[in-house]
Amino acid sequence: MNNIRPITILSIAGSDNSSGAGVQADLKTAKDLNAYCLNAITVVTSQNSTRFYKTFEIPNDIILSQIKTLIKEFRIDGIKIGLLTNKSLVISLIRILRTLKGVPIVVDPIFQSSTNKQFFSKSDYRYIYEKISRLNPIFTPNFYEFKTLLNTGSGKLDLIEDIIDCEAIKFKGKFIITGGDIDEKYSSDILIDSGRKYVFKSRKKNTFNTHGSGCCFSTALTVFLARGEEIKDAIRLSKKYINKIIGKSPKFGLRYGPIS
Repeated sequence: MNNIRPITILSIAGSDNSSGAGVQADLKTAKDLNAYCLNAITVVTSQNSTRFYKTFEIPNDIILSQIKTLIKEFRIDGIKIGLLTNKSLVISLIRILRTLKGVPIVVDPIFQSSTNKQFFSKSDYRYIYEKISRLNPIFTPNFYEFKTLLNTGSGKLDLIEDIIDCEAIKFKGKFIITGGDIDEKYSSDILIDSGRKYVFKSRKKNTFNTHGSGCCFSTALTVFLARGEEIKDAIRLSKKYINKIIGKSPKFGLRYGPIS
């Protein structure tokens, strides 16, 4: 009989009815890595591989109640925050999460879907994640989300070298800029930690099945950090995991299929 408590993470994120991204991707990723994923749904979406149709924001009191009921009963080893669309939620959310001392927090700051559904204004987007940075998390934006957070405009940070030289980050916490959209041959993720920059490169796989790759990466990172891995090792392990599951992705014949 196995009496060892599993690593337990909490995903605070949106629901994807196609099961490619969002909480559904987080659940699959955690299970695949032998971790247990609790969840608090923030937004319910109606979407498929080509477009978003509708979204429904869960009321703040329901979101907070989901989290409160879970932390009363479970020991949380890591927290992953995905889609947050309501700026009025943020202060109360921070207050609750601050009670979980020493727990790594990974934030995937989603600005828009891969099918170009923009969830909020740029000013609200920056407000939400500037406040969330008070938790000293690890942010995992893609290249364009990073530019939006820094409010650089379209004329700056157009190359990896520009990111590496950038000292403009005013957020608390670390950044891992996921670079799948920058280079055709390589996925280059850039860790910015206390003014130092580290680049992690892996060769891209030729596939259309990449829906949910950002969610899966940030969840895998949460699991590895919850296990006590140092951040650079956690990044390497997460990238290795993503490459593995892309190679096994289900073949639905879609233009933009799920990663797992």
